[in-house]
Amino acid sequence: MIRFENASVIFERDIFALRNINVHIENGDFAFLLGPSGAGKTTFLRLIYRDLLPTSGFVTVNGKDIRKLNEKQIPFFRRKIGIVFQDFKLLYDRTVYENIEFAMVSVYQRPGFIPKKITEALRLLRLEGKEHLHPHHLSGGEQQRVAIARAIVNSPLILIADEPTGNLDDDISRDIINEFKELNMLGMTVIVATHNEKITEIVSNHKKIIIKSGELIENV
Repeated sequence: MIRFENASVIFERDIFALRNINVHIENGDFAFLLGPSGAGKTTFLRLIYRDLLPTSGFVTVNGKDIRKLNEKQIPFFRRKIGIVFQDFKLLYDRTVYENIEFAMVSVYQRPGFIPKKITEALRLLRLEGKEHLHPHHLSGGEQQRVAIARAIVNSPLILIADEPTGNLDDDISRDIINEFKELNMLGMTVIVATHNEKITEIVSNHKKIIIKSGELIENV
């Protein structure tokens, strides 16, 4: 599913964001990517959805070497990956429905296919009746669920979440992780980056990847 082989990312002045990372995430895994702020977690995730290329080594996702993807292939590659950002990245001048629709249009889904998939995503994330509201009319937890609905509407094989509970209180954080657990039980591979190890207790059977200062500390 996802394989890092001696993958390194070097930014300017020989600063390693990641150094010689070797990780294998299997299909159907629930993986927590742990580490303090600045550890390299976001860089790790950006490699998975091909927003960044390794300086050296290899990253393979769904059987694809990300270095070999051309610009035309990238949108279709990303169709299989859902991304949930810490700051939601919702479009506040658009409704909930339009925010989710945008994720489908941007990867060239068939227009006739869109309404049914959005309805399914809204039902799964318990957002029925909210589709015509704008994000600023929603609570923080509801906005995060919209972000998750947008991430899963294209039926991705992989769901990535970068600090999805960082701005939420404990009760809502637990609800969000439980949403991810349910999606994982449906067969989706889930990767959650967080600095909060406490939330890993919510998922009984998970993979733990710990990085610090760009280096792999633990991989179990």
